[in-house]
Amino acid sequence: MQAGLLREKITFYQLVKVKTETGSEDNTYVKYHDCRARVTYTSGDRENENGDIFFSHHVNFEIRQGLKFDELYRIEWDGDMYRILCIEKNKHNQSVKIVGEKVND
Repeated sequence: MQAGLLREKITFYQLVKVKTETGSEDNTYVKYHDCRARVTYTSGDRENENGDIFFSHHVNFEIRQGLKFDELYRIEWDGDMYRILCIEKNKHNQSVKIVGEKVND
């Protein structure tokens, strides 16, 4: 992997479950790690689910190996949050490809 391709700054957020006063659990995301990545746009769709129309955007993030994370983490890039759909490790290239989908909340 060429270091010159890692031009974008992304931030990983870790899922933390917090108990509230009423005993229920809230999911919050806490900043975990900043790193550089190669970001490429994959696809986008306009979907209609139960009368609600939303746009799904899929983006590929390519980073160097060494960071420990899983599909429960979120990625912030360019002011938007992305959920991790797939993680593909490439040992030959020493890189990790992450497929993310923009969060529509």
